[in-house]
Amino acid sequence: MTTQASHHGHTFGINFFGTISYISILFVWLLVIDTIATIASLTDALLTASNNLVNFGGTTTQSTTQTTIQASVQDHAPLQFLLVIALVIFTWIFFYLVAKTLSHTLRHFFVLFGRKLTIVSLSTVKYFILSAGLIGLVILLQFVPSDLNLIKMAIALLGLVGGLAGVTSIWLQRIAVERHRIAIAHVL
Repeated sequence: MTTQASHHGHTFGINFFGTISYISILFVWLLVIDTIATIASLTDALLTASNNLVNFGGTTTQSTTQTTIQASVQDHAPLQFLLVIALVIFTWIFFYLVAKTLSHTLRHFFVLFGRKLTIVSLSTVKYFILSAGLIGLVILLQFVPSDLNLIKMAIALLGLVGGLAGVTSIWLQRIAVERHRIAIAHVL
């Protein structure tokens, strides 16, 4: 049994950080796409459609419906709790599968360009992709119209949180892999 094979108990934690890093990268790039949609004034059409849906209902039916909904929510609280737990589990499984797919894609690019895959090179590529998304987000936010400052601030805050989560998880994964000497084949 080699040194790398004896430390497989740490791969869950290391892959947890890897999953968070891939999800953060994906989140930042989705924010870039959202900012492009905001710039393209698609949000005006969405706001008009949502206002029409809100104004469609009446106020008298809303209060009656609200008390009915509150009563049904209290009746099904244990079921809702179990459904939330199931949703969290299925969401994590989905995120893990997305991270695994992104990891395999990165590995194929390393093979395609003839580079050796190490934790340093994997971390560097993750940092590069994350920083490219964040730089693109900052540049695109400059073109958001000034009447959408609230949306601009929300996107900037979400980008900051996603960037911090990504950088932290990439750094923690690299430190953990080097400390426990995990083989790169077991790392997301």
